[in-house]
Amino acid sequence: MKDIFLPFEGIFHGCAVVAIDKTHSDHPREVMKALWEGNWLGEGRLIVVVDGDEDPADLSSVAWRAFNAVVWERDIVFGENMTEDGKGCRLGIDATRKGGDGGERHVSAPLAHDPAVVERVKRRWQEYGL
Repeated sequence: MKDIFLPFEGIFHGCAVVAIDKTHSDHPREVMKALWEGNWLGEGRLIVVVDGDEDPADLSSVAWRAFNAVVWERDIVFGENMTEDGKGCRLGIDATRKGGDGGERHVSAPLAHDPAVVERVKRRWQEYGL
């Protein structure tokens, strides 16, 4: 595991975004399992795994990867029940890049502002009254 982020919006539910330097195709699932079996996120409800070059605290980027790169039938992991009474379950999302397994979806580059427009706005910022 390279980095982990616990979003404030999901902290009471044990939500985590984890960045890893993936070494093999099952690595994200192994990380999820290890976190669920440990004490720290043992009752966590949601784990999203992204590649190590992603910032897990950049929820916009994480969402972009999850919404655009995940093949739901392949990349969703349902964990076992969390409690003895069977209530609650766990969800894992493997939002890492897939390579060479034939299941990679084309993911366009994240949206970005045109550098020329950004520079023009910076130069004229005061004029715009912002």
